[in-house]
Amino acid sequence: MSFDKAVLKKSEEAILGILGNILDLSPEMANTVCNIYYKYFKLLPEESVEDIKDQLKFLDDLLLEDADNPFVIVRQNIDTLEDVKKKGSYESIITAEFICLNKLIPCLRIFRDHKIFQNDRTYFFLQRDLILDIFKYKINRALDKTPIRRKFERKISKIKINEIPNLVDFMEVRIDDEEEDDEEFIEEFFDNDDY
Repeated sequence: MSFDKAVLKKSEEAILGILGNILDLSPEMANTVCNIYYKYFKLLPEESVEDIKDQLKFLDDLLLEDADNPFVIVRQNIDTLEDVKKKGSYESIITAEFICLNKLIPCLRIFRDHKIFQNDRTYFFLQRDLILDIFKYKINRALDKTPIRRKFERKISKIKINEIPNLVDFMEVRIDDEEEDDEEFIEEFFDNDDY
């Protein structure tokens, strides 16, 4: 399979610059993230990571209340995405998916890491499945459906998954800290004049 190498590199740079290392995401979710970024930068290759960060911060500033409440962020962004899907152009849908994904992944990490949620991983697993249902399986109004209903829809629907399989394997966005530590050790070892 051939890829646009410039778009691939830009997507990789943007993922690391905006979401950071995505080793903490499952391989399936990481691949979905890579596909969303790849589609976005295929459509808008001139976008810079810094401009995108500024735009995402501006969107955060538009939230008048509960801007740090992950439940509110999830609801507002998914509702906006659903509205765009109903009446938007292809370009606006790709852009809305990109923005929404960049809001939901940090919320997923909050549900995973925050001390309030440590004793009950339910919110993390629900959010993880919801993100895949929206972006990979394209289930309409996924937030308004129960997890069982969405699972049923995934099984019976004939939805063609519109992702590049294993795209994540072509990007260096899942960086293992042990590999980084090994590289640092090797560099320090060879830079040391004592040896």
